[in-house]
Amino acid sequence: MLRKILIVDDALDWRDILAGLIGDFYPDYAVVTAGSVEEAKDRLAQDTFDLAILDIRLDDSDEGNTQGLSLMEFIRQHHPHTPVFIITGYGNLDTVERAMRPNEAGVRLAVDYIEKDKVHTDLLPRVSALLG
Repeated sequence: MLRKILIVDDALDWRDILAGLIGDFYPDYAVVTAGSVEEAKDRLAQDTFDLAILDIRLDDSDEGNTQGLSLMEFIRQHHPHTPVFIITGYGNLDTVERAMRPNEAGVRLAVDYIEKDKVHTDLLPRVSALLG
């Protein structure tokens, strides 16, 4: 069975950067991308993923980052075994902390996060730790 990683970011250049980094380092994985919550949900309806990497702000006008949190909740509900890794470029760690904080059942929406300015140095080691 082919292993898959989902990358969700509203910015095409970031999707390409992330897909390139992950695809080059993990040639045995299929990298699937989505540019919106709706597109990500479509991808998730069609397939199962070993990891989801998503930008927490999936629309520049969404200052509360509600779309990213909503997508994480959707993934946790419908794909509970898919770990979610957050990418953020806005330094809004309040939202990241909310996603990383365990709920009453001890489950976190996200397993890790990284700021976009550290993607080139820190992403692959952190993803490797998650994928084993």
